[in-house]
Amino acid sequence: MPRYIAHPSIPRTAHHRPSGIVHRRPRTGGQRRTCAFKGWVGHITKDTVTMIDAIRFEDVAALHDASLHIELESLPPLTEQPSPLPLAAAVRRLPYASFARRKIRDVKFEANTSVLAPSRSQAIAPFLNAVQSPEWFPHDAQKVRMFLRQFIVHAAQSSGASNEEMVDGSRIASFLSARLSVPQESIDLVLVQRYAKEEADDLCIVDKDIVDFNEQRRQQHADEAVDHTLLAIPPVSDSGTTARRTGANLVRGTVSVAVVEFVCAIALMVYSASLFQAVTDPMLLEFIRPGLIASLSAGGIFVAASLCTIVHMLCGRATKSPPWKFILRTVVILLSLFGGANSFTKHIRYCFAYMDPTGTRLFNYYRSEVAEHGDTVCRMFQDYKCSGWATPCGNGTRVYLSSNGADCPAPSCAVLFPTPCSSILEIQVRNICIPLLVMTAITSLLAVVDGVMLIRLRRHVSLPTDEPETATLQH
Repeated sequence: MPRYIAHPSIPRTAHHRPSGIVHRRPRTGGQRRTCAFKGWVGHITKDTVTMIDAIRFEDVAALHDASLHIELESLPPLTEQPSPLPLAAAVRRLPYASFARRKIRDVKFEANTSVLAPSRSQAIAPFLNAVQSPEWFPHDAQKVRMFLRQFIVHAAQSSGASNEEMVDGSRIASFLSARLSVPQESIDLVLVQRYAKEEADDLCIVDKDIVDFNEQRRQQHADEAVDHTLLAIPPVSDSGTTARRTGANLVRGTVSVAVVEFVCAIALMVYSASLFQAVTDPMLLEFIRPGLIASLSAGGIFVAASLCTIVHMLCGRATKSPPWKFILRTVVILLSLFGGANSFTKHIRYCFAYMDPTGTRLFNYYRSEVAEHGDTVCRMFQDYKCSGWATPCGNGTRVYLSSNGADCPAPSCAVLFPTPCSSILEIQVRNICIPLLVMTAITSLLAVVDGVMLIRLRRHVSLPTDEPETATLQH
């Protein structure tokens, strides 16, 4: 566990004794912390920038990426007593680090002031006043940079100051004079403004990097949450009690349903397409053509839905599965259900509702053919050995009118039969549509099961929703 050194500005309590080390479980995010870094390091919090007194961290170069996310567990533990800072205090611009608040646990406070030795930095000489400055307070360049950073963030958040106001020398001098307990006239305004401009530029870059970093993390967690459903389920080849508990049987059942749905959809399409050639009666073919087209369309959508399910189940664990794959599968299943319902209702109407000889579509279609295509009607009479609709037509040149109106072509066909055609046409239509009705119903039922399996699969694995709260700079 890394060692943290208590800053002098923290009020001394029972947990901050003059000497020795004590353990405490702190309130995360509510106190200033120090980390085992070499030099002074900025801690970016949600509402301000605080100082962190830092000691002895060998690889400072690794921290210079502004968007690098540092977890406390990655810091090596200190095995030696902290030693004073080197004589040549660093003056370079500081790295930034962001910490997950829930990772701050069991912080060690130490009251060893040997690490707070007087500064030997020559670059900070204009800030110093040998009479008023306490010996333990190291006013080196990086310490001043930390106060400048704090001033810039406060100015940007409280008053929305512009870049020029945030680097105003007189305002910064007043701020530093109050914080460092040095006379304002002893502060070099030119040096302060140079440092302030550098820090303001760095903070803008860091803030943008942190925003981009957090956005990437949110997107990454969203993608991982979607993939977690399939990644948490073992391959289809798994078996046994463990496989049943973890959902392998659910995946296997989904694939089986999709395969059966695919076979039924292909059979529906083949049968519907074959009827265009099998039905030789032009009038009957024109009457059932909308139903055949609806069956072909529904079959194509059923095939697409089953293929999406099979590919999703068998290949989803081998590669990343973005959210659009789940959305696509859901949309295709809904489209297949809509197409199946449309085809099913058409065939129901063809088999039952259109057979009524009192003015429904089949009778109206027959009458339009009688009026416009008498030759076609006569050929139909010849093929089915019938004449008329509900009442047979007469022989020779004599034409009979049924109670429903003119249902015989004029002039009369050459050969007429004593059997009416309504019952014969009804049988022909039902012989065509009932197989389509059954296959559409079975395939639609399989599509419903496919959708239910998708819902069960999404609910089978609990998705993680809690994200660690990370302290970052907020403007």
